[in-house]
Amino acid sequence: MLTKDLLRFRSRSGNIIPEFLDNSDDQIVVGVKSLVEGAASVVCASVGDARTQLLEIAAGIGKCGPGIVKTLEDQFEFDELDPEIAVKRWEMIKTAQFCRERHNDREEFRRATSSAVGRPWDDLQRSIYSDLPDARRIKSIPAMSAANVIDRYNVALVKGLLVRAEEVNIKVVNPTIQEKRRLFRALRFHRLTPAIESTIAGKPVFEMQLGGPLSMFGAGGLYGLAIANFFPHVLHCQQWTLMATIPTTSAPSGKRTLRLDQTCGLASTVASTGGHIPPEFKAFAEALQAKLKAFNTAQVQWSVNEETDPIPLGGGRWMVPDFEIAAVTRGKAQKRIVIELFHKWHATAFVERLRELPTLKSDKTKVQFLLGVSKSIADVDEVAKLLRENEKVGVFVFKDFPTPSAVLSTLKKLGLL
Repeated sequence: MLTKDLLRFRSRSGNIIPEFLDNSDDQIVVGVKSLVEGAASVVCASVGDARTQLLEIAAGIGKCGPGIVKTLEDQFEFDELDPEIAVKRWEMIKTAQFCRERHNDREEFRRATSSAVGRPWDDLQRSIYSDLPDARRIKSIPAMSAANVIDRYNVALVKGLLVRAEEVNIKVVNPTIQEKRRLFRALRFHRLTPAIESTIAGKPVFEMQLGGPLSMFGAGGLYGLAIANFFPHVLHCQQWTLMATIPTTSAPSGKRTLRLDQTCGLASTVASTGGHIPPEFKAFAEALQAKLKAFNTAQVQWSVNEETDPIPLGGGRWMVPDFEIAAVTRGKAQKRIVIELFHKWHATAFVERLRELPTLKSDKTKVQFLLGVSKSIADVDEVAKLLRENEKVGVFVFKDFPTPSAVLSTLKKLGLL
């Protein structure tokens, strides 16, 4: 995405108007095409050298040139870093210091150092700080058309604004089943809170309110990054709107509003698939499955699934479980237990879910709910008080990620094992 200094937008009547590039603008297309062709020649160069070369080409495009260069740079694939570079660097520095004390002449010093290390001087200069961002070597650059780069730049511009947003509201109007499933999976992958469903003018609306007064994050933090990376998934939907509150020192109120919808012409930069399951989720599911084997009998077999469907809670509300545990008897699930995790930036959503948990009757949802909450949320006075008042509900606390032992302990406490 674009950094703050590369964001191009106008302010009008309290609104932010992004300065999107037009794919039909011949001057822009020709300029971007020159950049794409120039990018092919920087393979094997360092990032710093490549950036300098591309910025020279981009000078003819205008003020958006550096932003397009950054968009290209985000697509670079790099050589693998030497895992022992820090140790080798220290050894090279000590060797160079030893040679400097014995050779006053620069050329003699270089020859002595190269001989002692066993590598040419130019190679030493390139490699000693090869792990620095600008020194990394470009391995390859994916093939891209000028139109594709322009699309990526426009989306990167929005992402650069969203990562700094205080609150983001996204609505998808009249979503298809495929759109719903895709959005839920993308929300889960990016650790964002699920949507609610309502109706506007007789049409169903999927609404995602990302942020809020109890959210434990700062602008530009991990949560803002998650929102920015989620946004391209919304672009696959046919009808959507976005409204974001962006802090700014240039407005009397200290805030401006970003408003976008499907008419802005943005094209998604992510595949239209539902996304993959994070590796730590798979590892947890496998570990929990192994622990549950001890409770299998001839009649009941326990299973864990990390691919779960959204559960309607009524009133246009949904839950997106992170895991589902099932006790299967004769091929049928007789007992379903779903686990929903709330990480440190999900404080508002956790408080809401905890308050409503006692009302989620099993005869309505046919499932038992378990909530896992980050310790950073559970330690907040207001939340801790709510947990004490709801001791009998299924809640367990985790630090970075839950453990199978914590889940089993909670299941036993509730009499489910």
